[in-house]
Amino acid sequence: MARSMMKMCRTHHRAPWTWMPPWTRAREPVKPRPLRAVLDAFKTLEAPRAGVRWTVLDIIIMIVRSVVVAYGALLTLSLVSPRARRGVRKVQDAARASAHVVLSDEKKWKKDASRDPRALLASGSVERRKTVVFVRHGESTWNEVFNRKFDHTFPTRLIGGVLREMVKFFERDSFFIDSPLSALGVEQARALSKHFDDLRAKGASEDEVLNAILGVGKKKSVIVSSNLRRAVNTTANALWSRLSASGSTEKIVIHSALQEVARNVDTYALASNNGDVVPTPTLARELRIPSLGDRELFDATENAGQKPLGRKGVDSFREFAAWVMNQDAEVVIAGGHSIWFREWFREFLPRDSQCAGKSKKIVNCGVVSFDLCFGRHPDHGEMYAVDNVREIYGGFAK
Repeated sequence: MARSMMKMCRTHHRAPWTWMPPWTRAREPVKPRPLRAVLDAFKTLEAPRAGVRWTVLDIIIMIVRSVVVAYGALLTLSLVSPRARRGVRKVQDAARASAHVVLSDEKKWKKDASRDPRALLASGSVERRKTVVFVRHGESTWNEVFNRKFDHTFPTRLIGGVLREMVKFFERDSFFIDSPLSALGVEQARALSKHFDDLRAKGASEDEVLNAILGVGKKKSVIVSSNLRRAVNTTANALWSRLSASGSTEKIVIHSALQEVARNVDTYALASNNGDVVPTPTLARELRIPSLGDRELFDATENAGQKPLGRKGVDSFREFAAWVMNQDAEVVIAGGHSIWFREWFREFLPRDSQCAGKSKKIVNCGVVSFDLCFGRHPDHGEMYAVDNVREIYGGFAK
């Protein structure tokens, strides 16, 4: 019994307590924070050993490590390979487009209720009046996946789109970013082209706006398009007979103010730099011609590149309206986008107007004309107003 007691004393013996100043006492270890744990683990970049259970953190580290290594290899290859350079640009475009999805807020701006466009029209202060024709693009590949019915075919459409995006990785092309026309969109653009061709074959009519669109009237007109591919290709398809007429040197002006007002990645422009010509690798095939030089058909001097994150839709509306008023043409034919057009009508139509353009989108490949008025109101200063809206083809969604 004595031996057992002595053994227990030796086992549980503690050193005598001594007093220490508080500033010299050892502090209890602080539990690591999740962010610090991620950073510390990222420094090592060590994959879990065989037989060790994988954690969520391990998987995140592995993914980050793989991305960093792959992008580093791609950057290195880009020094000698044009394909790799296109891949680097694709990664950068995807990153910027994703940032736009998160940070953009261009559809919200403060609207001055007192600046009713009706005041300009009623005051007799209109100084200039131009005719503008809006042409909405055909269905895009983005619309094909996300804007059709969410039924049993949606997963197939989505997976097919992802696979086609992967195939295009090393090309200056994309399925989702600045999405091009879908197969249905091409057919819609061709149907509009045929409609115009049939009218053109009949010769000039009494409708001066329609004659200006066809290029057979007395009124001078100019063709302009958004810097997004689906709008450019639709405009070129619809007016190809006019653009390809013998002796014609006419070009489509690319204007970045017409870039769609939305945050989705399909509204990000691949022609993202000042003066970039919109890449249209499928346009020649759509037009059923052997080849087409970008500089032969497009004038990109008005393309300021990718819209900034801080852009507000109203700023692009006023920029485009001012550009229209400065043209020596009487009619401006503009290829663009449904949300941009709808917000335009909401901004410049009188507040009491019941026009469908304020609540409904123009249908795919629909054509609508109107008068754009400019003047200086005694109380509100410079103002724009939309008047005499008319559906020419397709019109607004029912």
